[in-house]
Amino acid sequence: MASTYRHPVGKETLTGYIPVRPRQKDFFGTDPGEEERILTVHFAEGEQAPVRYYRTPGRGGKLKLAYTGQRGEAFRSFLRRSFKTRRKRGPYGVIVWTRLGEDRYQVHCESLQQARVEKIEPGARRFFAGARPVSILHPAMLDLAETLAAIVPSSMRLSRLHQQIQRALEAAGWQQAGPPAAGLVLPGGMHRAEARLHQVLLASDLYPRLLSLAAAFESQACDLGVLLVADGSLGRRIERANPRAGAAASLDRAVRNLRILSFAIRGPTCLLGLEVQATIQ
Repeated sequence: MASTYRHPVGKETLTGYIPVRPRQKDFFGTDPGEEERILTVHFAEGEQAPVRYYRTPGRGGKLKLAYTGQRGEAFRSFLRRSFKTRRKRGPYGVIVWTRLGEDRYQVHCESLQQARVEKIEPGARRFFAGARPVSILHPAMLDLAETLAAIVPSSMRLSRLHQQIQRALEAAGWQQAGPPAAGLVLPGGMHRAEARLHQVLLASDLYPRLLSLAAAFESQACDLGVLLVADGSLGRRIERANPRAGAAASLDRAVRNLRILSFAIRGPTCLLGLEVQATIQ
């Protein structure tokens, strides 16, 4: 369960309503069903206000927080003071909820500048040796893009970025893999449900990892190879942060090399480009 609930602030929020995203509904406790629950929100300097947590009527009812009417005026005023509303498009900022106890929450506000982060953005995919139909329903691939998209890089230094991506994958069920076959000194990468995955953060990373996948296919240690290739903005950022490490990776460059080295592709192999994008967290 998440420790905070973050909601981009727009006009609806300032008028007294916040929709609760289904995948994060547990943050606010049990589903209110046909009833409603009253939450206490603490804000500003020791102020507090009641907030209704309810499900809208109808078959497709949605969960909402409401702080309308006179009882919610102090909270609405706090939000209006906290956010400049001159923007015609996009959010004004982010309201952050932190759980204090049962039905008790602390709220603070973040400006757009404070809330803006750079996140990993899974981009284009390229397929070799029949990987497209294999990867569509492969259990290792079903949540891979979502797992990667949740990563907010804390550094572009190679070792830290590699570890951060690895930790996110481990949390999603991937495990570190040993060498693809006995006696081979090759990177093992990670494995999940018979798939093998490697990070290609620099151009020079491609060849040993491609060879490792070829050995894994030959030894029947995997049925799908996955290469996460730093591309575009991510590749450029890595190169700037690691000037002595070598040339930046890119998806187009990796594809060109794999076409030349097609003899090394021994089984279904998917290349997934990774970039970074500034977004509101």
